[in-house]
Amino acid sequence: MAGIYYRYTETLCIIALIAVVNSQPIVDVEQGSILGKTERFTDEFLGINKDIDMFLGIPYAEPPLGERRFSPPIAKESWGDDIYNATYQREVCMQYVFEAIFFEVSEDCLFMNIFVPNPAPSAAPVMVFIHGGGFDTGNNNLHSGISLAALGDVIVIFINYRLGPFGFLTTALGGDSNQVTILGQSAGAASVSSHLFSKYSRDLYKQVILLSGSILSPWAFHHNIEDQRQRTYELAAEVGCTQTDNTELMKCLRRIRASVINRAAYDVSKIMKIN
Repeated sequence: MAGIYYRYTETLCIIALIAVVNSQPIVDVEQGSILGKTERFTDEFLGINKDIDMFLGIPYAEPPLGERRFSPPIAKESWGDDIYNATYQREVCMQYVFEAIFFEVSEDCLFMNIFVPNPAPSAAPVMVFIHGGGFDTGNNNLHSGISLAALGDVIVIFINYRLGPFGFLTTALGGDSNQVTILGQSAGAASVSSHLFSKYSRDLYKQVILLSGSILSPWAFHHNIEDQRQRTYELAAEVGCTQTDNTELMKCLRRIRASVINRAAYDVSKIMKIN
């Protein structure tokens, strides 16, 4: 499950220094400097009037392109002395649904959006949200963390992860690493609950929040490995990859355009639902 395997300790570092230049926040992290933007959140009923710093489209892993397709993510390397422009949203992960009308899709999609109260609270709790969509659709740009960051005085992070065949073919910015909460909705909740059973991530968060789903949901976990393998072969055949050796089959699939695989996955899924 390469699409939802995260190593928070290898993404942007938790502790950062925030400075404001020309009313735009600049954050120094392990990979380099990041430029964000600030928006005001106001709620007269609750008596809240607070600035929120937003850092949008920050890469947390190297682009999963070429030989990295279908492989576990690799921690993002430094971008050098340049200041990374995190004032606008980036592409979302490949998917064949209506959302593609509103967002540009790409394999280069492992980005996160971060919302930080300004001034940043000391040792603030961190909430990492995993979106839903049946593991086939959805993206982090559908959600805004401005209100939650303002109301809860917490740092809020929304992440993208690889979807469909690209992900399932076979904390940062002044936060407290001891107060990380991961939360998700629907398929995101299933992904979050899977961390409860994982020895690899159990020390990277303190608590979880599940909304409308879990790994125990019948649609979230496939027990029949042979059925999943057959789905892979059918998808591969649809794009002209008929090798019987798994290594050669993977090489063939990595040579196919992402848009072709995306369309084929949609067509194959329709046939399976009919049958």
